Amino acid sequence: MVGPLAGTVARGDRLDFYRGSLKMVVFGITVTCTATGPQSPGPFVFD
Repeated sequence: MVGPLAGTVARGDRLDFYRGSLKMVVFGITVTCTATGPQSPGPFVFD
């Protein structure tokens, strides 16, 4: 997938990647990204 991700967020939703991972497939190769520390600044809070 290329471009923005589909979905909705509500006021107060938080985006924090720490203690999680993101898995994606790039050109047929699975790549896993794992955060090694908290976001700074962050987490992002939608308002």
